[in-house]
Amino acid sequence: MLVKETILPLKRFMKKCLLLLAVLLMLTSCSVDNEPKVNFDIVFIPADSITTPASVTPGRTYAMDMYYKKPNDCFYVTDLYKEPSGYTLTLAVQAYFIQDATCAESLNVVPEKATYNFQCPLNATDSYKFKFYKGDDAAGNSQFIEVDIPVRQ
Repeated sequence: MLVKETILPLKRFMKKCLLLLAVLLMLTSCSVDNEPKVNFDIVFIPADSITTPASVTPGRTYAMDMYYKKPNDCFYVTDLYKEPSGYTLTLAVQAYFIQDATCAESLNVVPEKATYNFQCPLNATDSYKFKFYKGDDAAGNSQFIEVDIPVRQ
């Protein structure tokens, strides 16, 4: 009787250990990350040209267009980058650039357009400076198309 009482809990313990071991083996042998990793950078695409209003009026909204060409099909435009600083607003076309991919050269000779809708604040009195990213110079410094737009009252 004593042997039976000792063996029965030991069997239960061993079953639990084997079950735990089996679960651990299944979890460690299966990888949920079977997909290859996609490496990308967030980059700015230079503006070839822009259109802006000649002036702005407080309380009104104005469309500002940036025309750009993607260098190849590894660039995916995501948004417009906006950096306000007082009466200066820096804008750039933001894109994901897929690394380590085979990319076809862009055959699109017609530029694409990104539009920023600028709402002139009701309390605006000074002119606004808009800086549109147009690329980097040879030293790697960002270059901009700069436009001063007066505020009409």
